[in-house]
Amino acid sequence: MQKFFAGVITEKNSEIGDGPLYTLEEIYEAQVIQRRDFLNIAYYNGDIERNKKEMKNFEPEPFEDLSEEISLKIRECVAEGYRNDGTAPEATSENIFIKKYLGYYNGYYAVRYLNNLSIRPDVITDPEDYIEKIDGIKFCYWQTSKIYFWKEN
Repeated sequence: MQKFFAGVITEKNSEIGDGPLYTLEEIYEAQVIQRRDFLNIAYYNGDIERNKKEMKNFEPEPFEDLSEEISLKIRECVAEGYRNDGTAPEATSENIFIKKYLGYYNGYYAVRYLNNLSIRPDVITDPEDYIEKIDGIKFCYWQTSKIYFWKEN
């Protein structure tokens, strides 16, 4: 079974469905990471003020930097999706930039990315237009992709 989102064609993964990229909602519905992990992601995403109530008495867990090897695999996956769907047949990993690495949770790497292939007009938009809410926790993805989780197959 194949599914398309965010420029990526995904293949069936028995754990939660399609992959190797997953949305916040897919990860939440599959319950493969805990609510505390979502709070950690929101914290490192810069969503502390949006989640004051949820983050009361919350202590974030630090994580190691994303290795260049894993970064390259994630970027290649995204570029392949752009090539496969025809959005950007010339896409390579060099066109994809991981804007935010948000940690590693139960085998899944949380990231937001950009590419240098899209033409974006210089229009000022409101960051509040780019909010996703999962289990009462707000995540902003202004000026990048949404938050995605990548798992090595």
